[in-house]
Amino acid sequence: AKLQLQTEFDTLFNLCPDLLCIATTDGWFKRVNPSFERILGWTTEKLLSNQITDFIVSEDVAKTDDELNRLSENCGSKDFVNRYICADGSIPESRKTIWRHVGSCGHYPARVNAAPVSVSRSNKFERLP
Repeated sequence: AKLQLQTEFDTLFNLCPDLLCIATTDGWFKRVNPSFERILGWTTEKLLSNQITDFIVSEDVAKTDDELNRLSENCGSKDFVNRYICADGSIPESRKTIWRHVGSCGHYPARVNAAPVSVSRSNKFERLP
């Protein structure tokens, strides 16, 4: 039963068209779904071997670090907005990702399960492509 649940989770995680990740509050991705490569252009290997803030627009780095710190202290969930840099160096200024994330309490670094709930394009909210 446990193997079947893991297989079902892996299938959903990998087929989801939106960005899904598991990260730690010390700023590292532990798992990303294939949509990261499709949407942002970064390989899974690159994402897992660099800190999350290496892929964040510079103006959003401090608030991203602050949010990760709050998650590690509060173990709560919150909507949070930041912007990613694509592998080709582009920064889609008209797109902001609103993340819904939940921290897991009880150990450091806490795990963070995150998924975007909507994307802003010129103040319109819609699913990622």
